[in-house]
Amino acid sequence: MAPRQYVEKPRKVMAEQYLEGQSPDIAGVHRCGLSPLVPEGPPHVHVGGDVFMLHSTDWILSDKWTLQPTGVLSDAQFQDAFGTPAPLEA
Repeated sequence: MAPRQYVEKPRKVMAEQYLEGQSPDIAGVHRCGLSPLVPEGPPHVHVGGDVFMLHSTDWILSDKWTLQPTGVLSDAQFQDAFGTPAPLEA
């Protein structure tokens, strides 16, 4: 049977934008050391067995039921996939 093309339904995601210097850190952000020699590390997110290092304006995607992180997108990737987000509240 030959491959067929399928259309993905529009999807909704739970996402929150990480901003450097934000206090307190948003849900899912860790600063645990990435080795025993460094007790505190840079901001990052654990997803499965992967570690995503965060940069200011990155988006943390979360499962809508458990709110556990499912991935990280740069701002450009997020806008490409979901359009321009609403402005952040000050």
